[in-house]
Parts: sequence; structure tokens; C-alpha cells
Amino acid sequence: MVAAYTGSVYVSILLSIERYVAVCWPFHAMRMLRPETAIYQILIAFGFAVILNVPRWIEAQEHDTEVYTISGYSGGFSDFVFNRRLHTKGLLRDGIYRQAYHGWIWTGLMYFLPLLALAFFNCKIFKQVENALSYESRN
Repeated sequence: MVAAYTGSVYVSILLSIERYVAVCWPFHAMRMLRPETAIYQILIAFGFAVILNVPRWIEAQEHDTEVYTISGYSGGFSDFVFNRRLHTKGLLRDGIYRQAYHGWIWTGLMYFLPLLALAFFNCKIFKQVENALSYESRN
């Protein structure tokens, strides 16, 4: 689930980059923006998302434990309930790992880098549109 979230963030950045290329470099856009390259870019974004989330998958592991319970009915019906128990491994217990991965790496790659990239490309697009409109109004 977290890998899909990570992948969608980076696909949003890819869309912003494609818009930037289409608006700011329209003559190069036909050569640069093709369906084949878009497929490779999306695969790279989701591959990066999987690689970024591998530590999350190995830091803790869930196990199903079977618990036998008897319901409160007078007939004495019984059923099985599965409880989820989280077994932490050494990574999650390590304070340096938590600070580095969950604190700095995760925050930087999931919040700061996407925010800066989206702000940069959208500001460039806005500036290009503004320049085009001012040029149009002068002529």
C-alpha cells in the first residue's frame, strides 16, 4: 500500500515534468514525449517506490495467530478468530535506523523533494504562460 502511495507521488512529478516540457519547449515535446518513454518513466517511478519501501517490509512482520473462542450463545457455538500480531525485528528497534530512514530519508523523498519539484516545474510553467500572454498583449 505504501509503495503505491510512493509511486503515485512520483508519477505526479512525471506528469508535471511532461507538462513543463510541453509548455516550455513545445518544439522538442513531440520528440521527447512519446508513449514508449512514458511507460519506461512510470516503470522506473514504481521501481523506485518498491526499492524505497523494501526496508518497511522487512522491518516488521505480521503473523496470524489462531485463537479459539466460544461465543456467548446458549447453544455453545464456537468459532475461530484470527488476531494480527506485529513482530518487530532488529531494524525497527534501532533508533539510528528509525531516525535516518523514517525521519530523514522518508521525509526528504516523500515530502520535500516532491514539493520542491512540483513547485519548480509549475512556477516555470506559470512564468512561460505569463511571458506568452505579455508578448501577445504587446502585439
